[in-house]
Amino acid sequence: MNEEGRLSVGATLKKAREEKGLSLQEVESQIFIIEKHLEYLEADNWDALPGHSYALGYIKIYARLLGLDDTKLVEQWKRSLSQEPSPSQERRIVKKREEKRRAKKINRLFRKILILLVVLTAFFSVLFVILNLDTEGDTAEYPIVEHVSPVPSPTPDDTVAVIPATPPEEEEEEFAISLLLSAEDLAWLEVASEGNTVFADILVPGKEYTFRSNLPLELSGRDGDQVLVFLNGTDIGTLAEEGQEFSRVFTP
Repeated sequence: MNEEGRLSVGATLKKAREEKGLSLQEVESQIFIIEKHLEYLEADNWDALPGHSYALGYIKIYARLLGLDDTKLVEQWKRSLSQEPSPSQERRIVKKREEKRRAKKINRLFRKILILLVVLTAFFSVLFVILNLDTEGDTAEYPIVEHVSPVPSPTPDDTVAVIPATPPEEEEEEFAISLLLSAEDLAWLEVASEGNTVFADILVPGKEYTFRSNLPLELSGRDGDQVLVFLNGTDIGTLAEEGQEFSRVFTP
């Protein structure tokens, strides 16, 4: 087994970064993964990341930057997850066991209370019947008659038809620019408008991302050749021709 296989995934990434003389800040500026998440990656602290899908994407992008085999590194990461539960997973298992024991105790207490209520209900029902046996012959029932005054029928002149007003349908707001992005592989995208960043994240394959605006949209990132673009419903190809950094502007 080579040295890369003996090291953990995080240790392999950290060693390769240090050999290239890169700082975490320099890596962040190149692949747009925040420094804190890079620290989690190098420490194999997967549970601190937003999710395993993000961890998978981060490992691929980080490995490509460092010239490592991202496929082998991802396979090693998956094997490490299946070997033993993480501390947080162990805590969840213990917590579930405690919840099950607590639920069993509550169920037993509930059954005891239910049995007690049934016994008390039966007791008071019998007591009620016994107390009412002596007075049953003295009671009499009388029919209840409700007097209703007749209401005259309205004449044609007095009849007014009230038709409820139908609220007007809300018109859907139209935008000059409507971008639908569909990623075929992991890609980094940042979207800005008039100098304000409105989106900055990894595009996940199988998901669609829609951006609508009446102002120009500035798109930049990496691996744009993996992202299909539909402008106002028209297929205009991919964001970039090659898997390098790109920058495009869409105007109304």
